[in-house]
Amino acid sequence: RFRPYRGAVSAAIRPPRPRRAALPGVLLAAGASRRMGCCKLTLPLNGVPLVAHALAAARAVLEPVVVVLGPEASSELFRAVTPRLRANEEPLQLVSASRAPLGQAESLKAGLARVLELDPEAPGVMVLLGDQPLVSADLVRVLADSFLTGGEAACVAPVCGERRGNPVVLHRDLFSAVLRLEGDVGARELLANFPLRLVPWNDTCLADADTPELYARLVQRCS
Repeated sequence: RFRPYRGAVSAAIRPPRPRRAALPGVLLAAGASRRMGCCKLTLPLNGVPLVAHALAAARAVLEPVVVVLGPEASSELFRAVTPRLRANEEPLQLVSASRAPLGQAESLKAGLARVLELDPEAPGVMVLLGDQPLVSADLVRVLADSFLTGGEAACVAPVCGERRGNPVVLHRDLFSAVLRLEGDVGARELLANFPLRLVPWNDTCLADADTPELYARLVQRCS
């Protein structure tokens, strides 16, 4: 297991210090980037690795944040997800998912297992994708607040038009089912059979960098 990393965050990716939600997060950063042809998470966006944008948004609101890496994560990716932390700041939790090459379910299970080690009573967990740098701390906070104050048991996700986006908050009632997932599947099928609260948002909840074309659009959008 990786040990928690401590230290100060560079100004380029330092998150603000607003109120944090009583909700943990799992940031998935173990994909093979096959459609991109290189490690997409370390590609720059405004001088900062893609994954660092997603991580900063998560850390601004959620605690703890567990980052899931693949077994062959490069040193460049490791550096991108280990910002230097300030004094008294929650240490970053890194997990190496040895079975990540088998599919997204293995990364999700590894992250959730670490969350439950840290907080067995967690009411839910927000799952974020490392290749969505436009997901903001504002969106993370709105989703977390909707989940924590919504009353009835439900998962929460953003929606733009008729398309559901990310991140997604999974209710703890789904944890056992998530831990039984196998292969290259996420929680989409589980969400289809569980109450889901949709939060209207803009298209930043949809934008990712799966391909060179999509990455080029992100760069152009942010230039």
